[in-house]
Amino acid sequence: MKTSTYFILILLIAAGCSEDNAIDEESITEDDIAQLISRTITFYQDDILKTTTKQFFVDGKLSKSESSSGDYNLYTYGDSGRLEKIDYYAEGDELQTIIEYAYDAQGRMITRLATPISDFENTVPFERTYSYDENHITGNLKFYDQNYNLVILDTITFNTNSVGLISKSEKLDDFQGPWGAEITYQNESPRLFEYYGWRTDFEGIVEYSYSEDINVGVYPIAKLMFGENWRNNMVLNDGSVLYHTTFGILSNQYLTGYTYWNTEQTEIKETVTIDYEFDTSGKLIRKIYYEENLFMGRTYKYDTTYDYN
Repeated sequence: MKTSTYFILILLIAAGCSEDNAIDEESITEDDIAQLISRTITFYQDDILKTTTKQFFVDGKLSKSESSSGDYNLYTYGDSGRLEKIDYYAEGDELQTIIEYAYDAQGRMITRLATPISDFENTVPFERTYSYDENHITGNLKFYDQNYNLVILDTITFNTNSVGLISKSEKLDDFQGPWGAEITYQNESPRLFEYYGWRTDFEGIVEYSYSEDINVGVYPIAKLMFGENWRNNMVLNDGSVLYHTTFGILSNQYLTGYTYWNTEQTEIKETVTIDYEFDTSGKLIRKIYYEENLFMGRTYKYDTTYDYN
């Protein structure tokens, strides 16, 4: 993925975790989600295995994620059933960072707070707050130094469409001017995503494609983590300015890939193809991402003795 170092840095600082352990959406049916025990993610570059992450689920909710390096995360849910806390541990059970969430009475995310415990090199104290006014969301992003002195204050605005889904974001106070993104939906599935503004390295259009052959419905794991407003909460959790990979997984359909090309340079920047494998009972058992010299596979294990009654 040809993404600028600056943007990756902002994403990882804001998330307070690695890409391997990021919360992700998944294509899995409602009947199968309660049986899901684990998901194993393997990431290859140039045919070389880079990382392996294993995630464990309880009643469909992500409860633990651990990487081959020994790092692991623990996920805590509140009485509402929504995600309230993630504890990030390094190898040797050293607690490094805590991420905490708060929601309003309608289940909309209003706070995401990152508190470093021991990992001050890779994670800075960070607070993201959101306020809502009809079809507008305002996000205030605050970065602090190790002594909790405010060093960066950014404001991001979001617009929602007629069905309440985030359809635009804009970073207004960037030192070089505004930049952001707009999203076009079809049947609540993102179809086009367009970056605009001074960031010519990002300026471009992403087009998503979905399967017409897989007829089983998709039940989002993220819905069990973030509640009925899971789509917008996922977006607000994922970073400051909208990012196209997030929107590719916010559909009720099976995403089969996307193409991202730069309109300034009229060249393709990124092409991703996604394949699915199902067992004889129809359960999703493997999901495979292909992108140039990158490959990511996901395999799933279920408790077949699960009693729905």
